[in-house]
Amino acid sequence: MIILSAMSAPLDLTKVLEAAVVAAAKVQQPFSEKDVAMTLWQIDDNAVLDKAEFRGEESFITASVVKLFWLAFAAHEVNAGRIKKSEEFERAVRDMIVDSSNDATGYIVNATTGALPGPELAGKQLDDWNRKRQAANRWFKSLGYQNINVIHRTYNEGAYGRERQAFGKDLELRNRLTTNATVRMMTEIMQGKVVSPQQCEWMRARLSRNVPADDPKADGQSKYIGSALPSGSKLWSKAGWTSLNRHDVAAFKLPDGRMYVLAIFTNYGGNDKIVPTMAKMVVDQLQ
Repeated sequence: MIILSAMSAPLDLTKVLEAAVVAAAKVQQPFSEKDVAMTLWQIDDNAVLDKAEFRGEESFITASVVKLFWLAFAAHEVNAGRIKKSEEFERAVRDMIVDSSNDATGYIVNATTGALPGPELAGKQLDDWNRKRQAANRWFKSLGYQNINVIHRTYNEGAYGRERQAFGKDLELRNRLTTNATVRMMTEIMQGKVVSPQQCEWMRARLSRNVPADDPKADGQSKYIGSALPSGSKLWSKAGWTSLNRHDVAAFKLPDGRMYVLAIFTNYGGNDKIVPTMAKMVVDQLQ
């Protein structure tokens, strides 16, 4: 364990994030600060010990990071007794989180909301369908989450019929998250607070990943924030990427036992170096 002397100043997490933004600008040209956001919390098993953010309340298109929220909502529905963990349900959850399968996400959205895909609807039928699809949003709002929209599954090519209607005419109703909300969600899963401790343990088991420093065969999602972690660290994460975005959220425990939750969102979908570069700057300063 690292022991700080009496003369050591506490680490300023805000400056840690600001340095990561500077690092991002070196691997992305042109670069705009408006196209990145970060939130970093230091936590233990029960509390948030320190926190910082860089544009943490800015709303971003979610990519597959939204699957973390669908995982939490699925756990809530299980906890409430409305869903049972069948073999097929478990397979879909595993594929949604471990492999980031869009088809598996569709299964979970259908199972948890009952708002099934199909042809266009109108009038009361569309209103009733939208009310069902808003179930996750209502739950997150009841928990105090703000400035987010969790309504859609993720797609390989795009939505059709009533699911396309739910996006709005100009796609203004897409899934959206902030790094602050995403770090809060991961923290509450790690601390066993968002639903029952038993269901949080079940979620953590699916989010757990090998650290590339210890396993050269670690999966692709481990190589975002996880690529910056030293040997002996532990990692739980969910990444997301599209042609427009590169995102990751990770809880990680360093070898000395300190634990952090970090979310990095960027609008630079074509740059596979930007998130690892920013993460490395953060982790290097934490050690």
